[in-house]
Amino acid sequence: MYFISRLADCVGLLSWDQFFAAMVEFQGTSHQNVVKRVGHLPVLSSTYGLVSSVYSITKGIHPYIGSVCEAAEVGVWSVTSVALETASPIICKLEPQIAMANDLACKGLDKIEQSLPLLQRPFEQVTRFMSTKSILINL
Repeated sequence: MYFISRLADCVGLLSWDQFFAAMVEFQGTSHQNVVKRVGHLPVLSSTYGLVSSVYSITKGIHPYIGSVCEAAEVGVWSVTSVALETASPIICKLEPQIAMANDLACKGLDKIEQSLPLLQRPFEQVTRFMSTKSILINL
């Protein structure tokens, strides 16, 4: 239930970071949270930072694109708000199943992290590694 109220508070916020922060609180403090773990993988968090930076710069440089992006953001927040209001009763009823799915997802993420150590590196290192590997394969 805490997740629902926290998410509802965030629907009106303007920042994706603040919305994401509400999403990672889904399980509270007693269990690991797969959303939080995935969001903190270095390859994903550094990629998010890069894309977010490019998006912000593009919005600032190109006024027409900025206007379209802002309109799209408002639309996303509106749809999210309606979806949250509609899904809240169902999510409340399914909280035990969601918690179980979260635990299974965390176990699966453990296996993925073991088999793909590149997930623990920032985006720049991964792209550098992949381009070097590509060059060596093509020799």
